Amino acid sequence: METMDSPGFDKLLGELDQRLNPGASLVGGVPADIVNGLGTLVVEFQQLEHFVGVLTAQLAGITAKAGLHEALLSNLSFSRLLDTLAAVAKVTNYDRQDELAILIRMAGQAEDARNRMLHSLWHDGGRLKVKAGRKAGVTYSGQKHDDVKLQELARRISQVAFCFAALTYLDLNPTRG
Repeated sequence: METMDSPGFDKLLGELDQRLNPGASLVGGVPADIVNGLGTLVVEFQQLEHFVGVLTAQLAGITAKAGLHEALLSNLSFSRLLDTLAAVAKVTNYDRQDELAILIRMAGQAEDARNRMLHSLWHDGGRLKVKAGRKAGVTYSGQKHDDVKLQELARRISQVAFCFAALTYLDLNPTRG
């Protein structure tokens, strides 16, 4: 497990916490159910990313050598990984192009949803999104969120990951599909 530590940090944290908020704690303002929902979302998205990479490697014919597909694909952003999968599928005349197109669209939507959730400022009332633009300047938008919505989003991402895993399995076991 990763850890974070720096000499003097805990002392500094305690001093700042007491100066700015005596008698209360600044740490932990986001409710546990939201934190758990965000954690589930992260884990499910990583599963999706993994299975997209496995299918990409399988279609490219590089699954037999352990670590090779990770070496080739791990530095790609998720959107570039989806582009690579689509290109490999076309080059190899993948016979499930229509199904794959649906899944690639869903995976792109999953990435957008994940990014909206994770690139927000979460607080006890929900999430705050801050944007800066040329015309509007700085804009703020808030949205209340609950664990049920986050869990539903994570479940949907899990379903998309399952479909990629299923295509991988069916291509390896053609008599099953």
